[in-house]
Amino acid sequence: SFPTRRSSDLADLGGERVDHMRSTRTIHIVVASPGDVAAEREILDTVINAAARLTRYADLTLQLDRWEDVAPGFDSRGVQARIEDHLQIVQCDVVIGVFWKRFGELDASGQSRTQREIEAALKQRESGEATPEVMVYFCTKPSTPDSAEEAEEHARVLRFKKHLQNRNVITSDYGEPNDFKFNVLVD
Repeated sequence: SFPTRRSSDLADLGGERVDHMRSTRTIHIVVASPGDVAAEREILDTVINAAARLTRYADLTLQLDRWEDVAPGFDSRGVQARIEDHLQIVQCDVVIGVFWKRFGELDASGQSRTQREIEAALKQRESGEATPEVMVYFCTKPSTPDSAEEAEEHARVLRFKKHLQNRNVITSDYGEPNDFKFNVLVD
């Protein structure tokens, strides 16, 4: 279960508790993905928004953050630092990674930005924290690479998948974006 983040003002009036402000719990969800799974990111946005409409009656809010939600601007540490400041991966409750053919743009250390975000979440979990939960989805839709570089990038995706499975991370395959929608709803 997710940790509870509550804001409430309860008073005890003669043995009777009165809730002056509704108590809410927010589940902060971050999607980490390269640019070739835009349809899946939009599906995730739709699924989370639909779930949020249902859960608001249970005093539960869902907050989805994606790299494309980051406002343009300058950060002397680079674009990824600006994205990471916005996403707050180590404070979030759930990280959902999505991959197909692209591994993502590599940084100076040789990691893709998406890999870096997922690894930050895993590091937080491995430090003993209960969150974030990490789930990573892989599209298995066939594709033919147009170049050796594209083939190598897809090979990086497959190696990363194996790396995650060796670390007992929840991974799931899907064939088409609608399959992804079903997997996210079930998981």
